[in-house]
Amino acid sequence: MILICYITLGAVLFHKLQPWGVLESLYFCFTSLGTIGFGDLMPKGTVAQYAASAYIIIGMAVVAMCFSLIQTELIIWLKKFTIPESLPTSTEDVALVSVAMTPIKS
Repeated sequence: MILICYITLGAVLFHKLQPWGVLESLYFCFTSLGTIGFGDLMPKGTVAQYAASAYIIIGMAVVAMCFSLIQTELIIWLKKFTIPESLPTSTEDVALVSVAMTPIKS
């Protein structure tokens, strides 16, 4: 829902800043956040270019946050179907163990 709202608000913003229709604005926002960016729609004017830059930078953080939340929820859901002893409880439990060998004096 967060991504849908962010793309919709961006489409409204670019619909007001540019002479684009709503579908063109949605297309621009989706392709920009999806890092596809075909280049067929580009904002013209300094205000629109700055707005697009800020929208894309903030949008990349929003997309990363949403993917992280989905990943966390998926891991929690998958843990319900596994044997509890087979999975570590947290990332701190999974660590490389180094063993120091010291010679024993006899």
